[in-house]
Amino acid sequence: MNSLERTGSRDKMERFSAAIAQLGPIVTVILTIPSALALAGAAAYAGWALAGGQDRTLAFEVLRYLLFLAAVLTLVGPLLLPAAERTNAVRLLLLPISRPLLYAAQGATVIADPWIALTLPVVLFLPAGLAAGGAIGSSFAVALAGLLFLLVLIGGALLASAIMHLVMRNRRRGELLALALLMLVPALSLLPGTLAGSDSGPSGEADRRRVARWVSTLERRALPLAPSELYVRATRAAALSPGTAFGAIAALALAAGLVHGAGLLVFGRVLDA
Repeated sequence: MNSLERTGSRDKMERFSAAIAQLGPIVTVILTIPSALALAGAAAYAGWALAGGQDRTLAFEVLRYLLFLAAVLTLVGPLLLPAAERTNAVRLLLLPISRPLLYAAQGATVIADPWIALTLPVVLFLPAGLAAGGAIGSSFAVALAGLLFLLVLIGGALLASAIMHLVMRNRRRGELLALALLMLVPALSLLPGTLAGSDSGPSGEADRRRVARWVSTLERRALPLAPSELYVRATRAAALSPGTAFGAIAALALAAGLVHGAGLLVFGRVLDA
């Protein structure tokens, strides 16, 4: 209401923009509530089905791809939602607060990102569904894997935000990055049409086969290393026997340690700057 009040220094459009900036987070929270409820129900059903030996249900596969999307958005999120507020930690440097504690406080703010906030119902209700299905031991293993997966997402978001802040501190680097993104997005949007409309002769067929082999190799070698795939692997293994999920859980723990270690170092550079 204060943003909408008439003041001598603001015109009508500026007051409207300020009001939208205040209402935007509230509208976002209201819109995410139905999505969070739907994800919680799907995760609970998937966990209950896993306890019954069904590890290929539609609900679980949908959640698998949504978690992979959340991991990707965690890295590109600083481009979509610049984390300007998180850099305000530099104001606290005059107080007797350690840098690791400042880093932990920044990590707490990351949970409000939509792609991480919508991951919470999945990692909470999937083990709850397993427990409801009678797999109590498996539910504890899946809950641990979910906690580590969340830590990886938070660490990735903090690392990406800190790197973006360091890059954007230099105006020239920031403009070059913006130009690269403006050129990359149209190029990626034209790629499928270019491949589909390529020459239908032997050379075009050979190009399509090379692209298909490259995509297949990427899916076979790189995709299993994604944090979401490690979490899915740990969940499926834990549903069979909690002890068999140790490898995937250890990989998630290693990934969380590496990401947060790098994030703390880069965050220290941000504070030094």
